[in-house]
Amino acid sequence: MRRVLYVHGGTTYSSREQFFSDLQNWEVSLEPTVNWNHTLERDISLLTKIDMPLKQDARYEEWKVLFEKYLSLVDVNNTIFLGYSLGGVFLTQYFLETKQEPYALLAVAPPFDKRDVQEELVGGFGMQLQEPASWKNVTFYFSSDDPVIPLSHKELFAKQFPTATIKIVENVGHFRMERFKELLRDIKTLQNQ
Repeated sequence: MRRVLYVHGGTTYSSREQFFSDLQNWEVSLEPTVNWNHTLERDISLLTKIDMPLKQDARYEEWKVLFEKYLSLVDVNNTIFLGYSLGGVFLTQYFLETKQEPYALLAVAPPFDKRDVQEELVGGFGMQLQEPASWKNVTFYFSSDDPVIPLSHKELFAKQFPTATIKIVENVGHFRMERFKELLRDIKTLQNQ
């Protein structure tokens, strides 16, 4: 059975002032949040969640340093990489940059670049179209009504990865849902191939 490495989402800021302003306006709650990515450890065996540094003010180079420590412990050609939002573009960008093809790459609501995204995409994150990569086992998941990542980004990923599977999930916003059954099925299928 194949291991899954999961990279969470995050936020980037072009200035400390904007970061501080957002912190002041941050809504908090004492109620627990149950989201599909919070229950992954219960639903998927051989899953490792990577806690990337400073997810509320992320920097690509810092994430890369930590990620490479985990990479040294796995076989890229036999590992499933799962990224959500900023984590999805991080994984995609990293593997393209290093010219490595992972066994499988699953990216949920990844921004391609800063075009029309709800939040800033800075700190070294973001891609540019380059020679298309014809990788196997690549799937991108987008929501029909995502307020953060526009559906138009699926076209950019389709150009970059012409052999990828692109799945549109209806009406789940920025994938704020308790269970993501289709993703779980896809992971379990890949783990057992």
